Amino acid sequence: MRIPDFTFEVPEGNRTLRFEVSGFGVTAGDRRIVVDPWLAFDEKRSEPDGPERWARITDELAAAGLDPHDVDTVVFTHLDGVGWALGPDDETPGFPNARHLVTQTELDAQAAGWRPGSEGVQRLLDLGLVEALAPGEIAPGVRVEDAPGHSSGGVVVHAEDAVFVGHLFLHPAQLTAVERTELEPDPERSITVRRAVIADAKARGVRLYGDLWAEPGWAYAP
Repeated sequence: MRIPDFTFEVPEGNRTLRFEVSGFGVTAGDRRIVVDPWLAFDEKRSEPDGPERWARITDELAAAGLDPHDVDTVVFTHLDGVGWALGPDDETPGFPNARHLVTQTELDAQAAGWRPGSEGVQRLLDLGLVEALAPGEIAPGVRVEDAPGHSSGGVVVHAEDAVFVGHLFLHPAQLTAVERTELEPDPERSITVRRAVIADAKARGVRLYGDLWAEPGWAYAP
């Protein structure tokens, strides 16, 4: 399931690109998993409407059988903030009973100051909620695969007929314009990984879901 948080727009020439910060819930047997808990703009958690937004998200999660206290795993495809892994007070974990999986490469990059805006991960580390994520199966039918590009330690998450691509594709238009890499630290690697993810998704006929993609938040590989 996909739950949006807030939208924003970016003007580009004579058009405007619309984005929607979203998180994803996955059930796998008795496992309850959140993928990329609304990553981007961590400072917005503490805005006046932060508690209201978090209450709406928790209500939607609970209605789908993913009450935040029942979530056992939170997976980060990368660190661009920690999103609602922390509550509006920037102290209380949003998913207090979950292990939070982040690749060691991303954790090392954050510790070195290379992931600005992701300072909240330290709070999760202090609470003992973070574990290093390695490629492979993390739950029945749910697996992670290395996908460096947007970040050096990035992954994508496969679950049944879905692939969660994080910020590897910031906008669905990049599915047909993989060379659009203005914001990527390693453009050549981003292009190579994007093409591989697209080819795999097309071959299997699965949907791609992006953290920042506006409604409906998914697309089939072109």
